[in-house]
Amino acid sequence: MLPEEEIYQDALDEVCKQKISDFLTKSRMDVIVALSGNKKLNHGELANALSTSVASLSNRLVKFEEFDYKLLDSKNEGKFRYYFLTDLCKRYLESIDRDNATQENVKIIQHEVLQLKQQLKDVLEEFKKLYEDEWEIELEDALIERIECRKIKSSEGEKLVDDFIIGIEKLLLYDYDSYSIMVLQMLSENNILQTRITRFMEQYEVFLPVLEAWKNEDNYIQVYDKLGNIVKLYQQSKEDIEEHLDIPKEDKLFCKISYILKQIEYLDKQSINDWFMRYMAGNKALSAFMAQIISKD
Repeated sequence: MLPEEEIYQDALDEVCKQKISDFLTKSRMDVIVALSGNKKLNHGELANALSTSVASLSNRLVKFEEFDYKLLDSKNEGKFRYYFLTDLCKRYLESIDRDNATQENVKIIQHEVLQLKQQLKDVLEEFKKLYEDEWEIELEDALIERIECRKIKSSEGEKLVDDFIIGIEKLLLYDYDSYSIMVLQMLSENNILQTRITRFMEQYEVFLPVLEAWKNEDNYIQVYDKLGNIVKLYQQSKEDIEEHLDIPKEDKLFCKISYILKQIEYLDKQSINDWFMRYMAGNKALSAFMAQIISKD
């Protein structure tokens, strides 16, 4: 067995982690689990916890002693020797827990992405059925309306377009580069529609930093402040935004929100909310916030 100081020096690099995983058969892992949570058990208590004989446990402990990395430690207290996990073993368990959590998150994300992809296909098919041979023209007009923030009438078709673009935005939040290509492939038979949807995605992209930050609850106040300051600066400098000293010209988020505000600030609160839903991946909290600070209702 390696000296303990060498073991800890190599603590949980990938090679060490893999060797530990290979070593821990089910029966050996049962020993680790029985001692997890900072437990200290003597030989008899540990055997009882494992529902095995003292002799059988002794055989398992010998294997731990022969292993290259020290996972168990022990010390005498009175008449008994008590066993407990080493720090290395605890770090291994923590790492495995993180890996399992990551794998579970990956599965959840994969499921959500599959759902979004299917929803996009379903919405597009429904739109095609609604407008039949005119669907490409109707979709192009609807995309232009949203790119230029024109007045949008309430209709079944417009709702489908909103569902379509919000679904795209939610998908792009997972991986902009990969899923933007997938979206374009859905419209591969119409170059004009591809151009329109590309333009819309480029405009939506300026909101990504805000939406990414929103994923962490600790950033909520910062995000609200950023959006609130943009609206405040816009309202203070309506006549000549470009010359306002406090506003860098490269601030794409400010420029985009200012453009939207020029077109929609006169609308009622609900309509303003609907517009920001279209550009913020259906984020209800942020859309409601923008409607609240912009609306004159």
